[in-house]
Amino acid sequence: MGNLSIRRVSVILLVLVLVQSFFLLAKGGLQIHQHEVDTLHLIDILVRMHGGEIPHLDFMTPIGVLAFAPVVIFMKAGLSVGMALMAAQVLIAMLLFPAVIYIIRSRMTGWIALGFGVAVFTLILSLIHGGTGDVTSVSMHYNRWAWAVAFLVITVGFLPVQRNGSDLADGVIAGLGFAILALIKVTYFAAFALPVALGFLLRRQYKALVVSVISGLLVALIVTLLAGVSFWQAYLDDLLTVARSDLRPFPGVSFGEVISSPAYLAGSACLMLAVMLLRKAGQAQAGLLLLTLAPGFFYVTWQNYGNDPQWLLLVPLLIAMRLPQVPEDAVLWQWKLRDMLRVTVIFAIALMVPGFVNLANSPLRHLLSDRAEFGPLAAGDARYDDVFLATARLENVEYIGDLYLGEAFPVNQSDDDEGAIVLNDEVLEACNLSVGVPALQGAMTAALTDGGIGEDARIFVADLSSSIWLYGPFEPVPGAAPWQYGDLAGLENATHLMVPLCPTLLRARKFTLEGIAARGVTLDEVQRNNLFILFEMQHPAGGAAG
Repeated sequence: MGNLSIRRVSVILLVLVLVQSFFLLAKGGLQIHQHEVDTLHLIDILVRMHGGEIPHLDFMTPIGVLAFAPVVIFMKAGLSVGMALMAAQVLIAMLLFPAVIYIIRSRMTGWIALGFGVAVFTLILSLIHGGTGDVTSVSMHYNRWAWAVAFLVITVGFLPVQRNGSDLADGVIAGLGFAILALIKVTYFAAFALPVALGFLLRRQYKALVVSVISGLLVALIVTLLAGVSFWQAYLDDLLTVARSDLRPFPGVSFGEVISSPAYLAGSACLMLAVMLLRKAGQAQAGLLLLTLAPGFFYVTWQNYGNDPQWLLLVPLLIAMRLPQVPEDAVLWQWKLRDMLRVTVIFAIALMVPGFVNLANSPLRHLLSDRAEFGPLAAGDARYDDVFLATARLENVEYIGDLYLGEAFPVNQSDDDEGAIVLNDEVLEACNLSVGVPALQGAMTAALTDGGIGEDARIFVADLSSSIWLYGPFEPVPGAAPWQYGDLAGLENATHLMVPLCPTLLRARKFTLEGIAARGVTLDEVQRNNLFILFEMQHPAGGAAG
């Protein structure tokens, strides 16, 4: 396994990063096949930050500032959202390159080192969240970035230094890595901080542990100096709001299914088998650390949309690096433990191949996609005019305004009462939109402006996303969340309420309208068509719109 020199590995990884970066940047924009509502949510946040707003302080989101700040840097340099996002991914890969090279030089050998580097950079430079669909998407880009950083800190905590390493470097990587995770998506910090700290303690790397804490605190101090102490309280409030909300308690299957359902059981079995075999082979410390990592692997997978077990990219490499420490004559059930661990590694690799290939292919898939098959996601603003959506998701645009919405768009109509609600003595039926969201947003905006709604209107949308302002002359509602996470943040600053007749998420519409009713807001209808009902809001005393 060590017949490939680390110097050659470093060169190969640099070439990989450069080639994948070329694939990303050469198109001159961003073309996606799906998750357009998520992308609008992303654009919403990026444009607000480009205008000077700070997440948590100026608008509600449970996603950390570093999920967006690298993109905003390039927007401020003059790039539109699509190219800025691509450039941000390249920047992150380059910034993490020294840490990757340090880890493989100090802990890994040959093909394992190459596999580790390829896994990290593939996660960073991909254009799909996971799965096996032959499509591109930037939805949940921050999950990929966070997994890549998590791979670095987990490896530093799990594998002991073999050569040319230092507690100082280990501590800096762990401390900065966990600070980055906390400021991208705190789930990763919570999942892996204790296992990595345990790894340092078991190996008596006390200096590394102290350095990691100091490094993390320095990042926290810098953020505090830039954004103020209130930033942390606001961030915590946003996280608690989402944790307490039952609007969408988790973005996929249940926690139990992530561990034991048919789609995940083989991976879970590989992980538990590796723990047992390592302990039987005299590698009790490695087995214990892998066991303590398991809950975090499952938890993060459960928390992420798509529930892709990206940890399967890392675990086989960690196990393989422990093989030389397993005695050649160690036997279990008349099988050599080394051979049993090798089989476990091979099986785990086989499980993750489809998802990994999809991640790795996505930049090339994007480069080879035909621009003629895409249309603008939200035309008319230079800040995000280089983001395009597959026309299959923009269909039926020519019928908007001429036909009833249920005929103009593919919709899902429910036979039960989920999402149905009474508004001002009128029953709004259970109906939700499945595709054509950008076209609908454009049609809504046209109807608003044709109806005399001016740019001074601040429109709160009773739906999953409130990105209607991106399509017209409006500004976002101050303090409002770009996504409905189970709160009515900013409602008091809104002048109007838009109620879509076919929202993208029924439960979001119902939650919003019930919350507004509970606050005693008076709704005066000012516009109605086959797309939405628009109300002017009269807030109760003490909650007037600003």
